Amino acid sequence: MQPLTLGHEVVGVVEEMGAGVESPKPGDRVILYYYVGCGRCAHCLVGDENLCDALRAEYGFVSDGGFAEYATVPARNAVRLPAEISDDAAAPIGAA
Repeated sequence: MQPLTLGHEVVGVVEEMGAGVESPKPGDRVILYYYVGCGRCAHCLVGDENLCDALRAEYGFVSDGGFAEYATVPARNAVRLPAEISDDAAAPIGAA
């Protein structure tokens, strides 16, 4: 097993976006939803990625997490945060 960067309750600022991604934008403050399912199974198709048997990522558990300097995530996993919610208050939301 290779070393793993921990951190599953992640709040950060978008630095770059991939081609064709419209949102979030660079400079947006986001929280990460940490499950990335296969996208094809019955669980994923109804939004229950946490039950997927073929997870592609689970940040901070089976894939590098938020203690890394940078993270590459699907745009749908980066949820914009309103300014009035602090980082400390927002962080646990991604695990809920």
